[in-house]
Amino acid sequence: MITEIDEAVYSALSGNATLTGLISTRIYPLVLPQEVTLPAVTFFRVTNLHNHGMGGDISLMETRLQVSILAASVSLMRAVTDAVRAVLSRWKGTYGSVIIQDSLLNNEMDDFEPETEVYQCIQDYMIFHT
Repeated sequence: MITEIDEAVYSALSGNATLTGLISTRIYPLVLPQEVTLPAVTFFRVTNLHNHGMGGDISLMETRLQVSILAASVSLMRAVTDAVRAVLSRWKGTYGSVIIQDSLLNNEMDDFEPETEVYQCIQDYMIFHT
C-alpha cells in the first residue's frame, strides 16, 4: 500500500532534474521490478512512528526510510547516491497534505552483488512530518 509519505518521497525524487537526468523515471516504492534497467532507486518505510502526548496524540510523525541506489558501475552508483542525498538530506516542504519538517541522513552503506554485478548504496533517513 502506497502512503502519503511514499507519494511525497516519490514526488521529491522524481521532481529533481539532476536525479532524473541520471535515472529517468526509475524510482520505485517498495519493490524493484524484475529486469529493470539500471541505474534505479527503490525506497520503503522501515518504521512509521506515531508520537503520543499526555491526553492526546501529537501530529509530528517520524518515518524511517530506506533508499537503495543500484547501478552497473561504482561511479554511476556514487553519482546517483549524491543526487538522492542532495534531495533528501535536510529535506523540507509540503507535498499534498504532508508537511516535511526535516529529514536526516542517518547512515549510508555500499554493497556489491558479485552474481549480478550490481553496485548498491543503501541510505537510511529519519523523516519528520505532519
